[in-house]
Amino acid sequence: WSLIESTHRGLTSLLAVKGLFGEADRLLGIAIDAFSGEKEPSRALLANLLAQRGWAGSHFRPMHECTRMLEMSIDLFRQAGDDSALVYGLSNYADILNAKGEDAKAARLYAESLELQRKLGDPHGVMAALNNLGVLAQRGRDLDRAETLYREAMEICRQQDNQHGVSVCLTNLAAVSRNRGMIAEAEGLLEEALAIEERVGDEFNQSLVRCYMVELLIIKDRLDDARSLCMRCLKCFEDLGHPWGVARTEILLSLIAIQQGRLIEAGTIILQALRLMSGSKWPHLYTEVMAVSAELLAELGRSSEARTVATVAVSSGPLQQYFRDRVRRLLTSLRQHLELDEEREAAELGLSLDKDGAISYVWVELETLLGRS
Repeated sequence: WSLIESTHRGLTSLLAVKGLFGEADRLLGIAIDAFSGEKEPSRALLANLLAQRGWAGSHFRPMHECTRMLEMSIDLFRQAGDDSALVYGLSNYADILNAKGEDAKAARLYAESLELQRKLGDPHGVMAALNNLGVLAQRGRDLDRAETLYREAMEICRQQDNQHGVSVCLTNLAAVSRNRGMIAEAEGLLEEALAIEERVGDEFNQSLVRCYMVELLIIKDRLDDARSLCMRCLKCFEDLGHPWGVARTEILLSLIAIQQGRLIEAGTIILQALRLMSGSKWPHLYTEVMAVSAELLAELGRSSEARTVATVAVSSGPLQQYFRDRVRRLLTSLRQHLELDEEREAAELGLSLDKDGAISYVWVELETLLGRS
């Protein structure tokens, strides 16, 4: 147990940097299972293992499984009465709530974590909490607060020579610039972030940065370049065995295909992404795939169905501003093609659908349309 206690965080971090979340989950599961019937290991160690497994599993497991592990870890951390251990659990649990779109609860946990991190004098923990609070501020369209939080976090990273942390902050600042319409500034920030990840040799995070670059290329209507870069990201995520990354890239590929008029291809790609998401249903990707599906249905002449799915996209959880703005433009356009009663009924249907119902709805619509084609 002393070996597990001294190595578990470092091993999980190493596997995460390589994008090997499944392997991290497997090893942590073995360690947790070994607790059965044991009285010697501490509650704090079990809490740590549960917190890490909940976080690692969030990249491919159903969210309710990860939430259960993290709630158990928080309870054990509080019982142990160790602030340095508690703050670790708070941060991991807040990350999951952030991913689920439970912003208010996530913000409270991040704020508690930030207070404890400052008290403990942990610069890495302070940086992480600031970054995450910035993400929530950005999602709430408070771009000035988001930029302030990101820049404070980046200054800490530079002082600590935390190169990956600097890259994360630069990427977040690029998103702020993009949302302000400052595309050239966003490009410069992403190029700097990518250069850092290339020096570090982190292929997973290189592809994450490149996905943001793809969005900028789409905005600039450089669709061939966007597609080429997107295919590079897709191959990386496939090689790493990372389903979240594959689904994220497929959503972007489908959007590019729609804008290039390759509608059948776009539908096929969306179905592939939905197949990956049917078990995990990552909230951010779920709303994004709904947003892109709505665009595709509109292009295929299915205005009422597009209105239903667009309603799902804007009402079902976190949706980054780039996709939210696209959906809002689509909704404005759809009003010109629908009677008032038809639009109201389509919107009411969208509001009534849960995640499984919405995925099934899109699946049936696209399979039917593709079959007809």
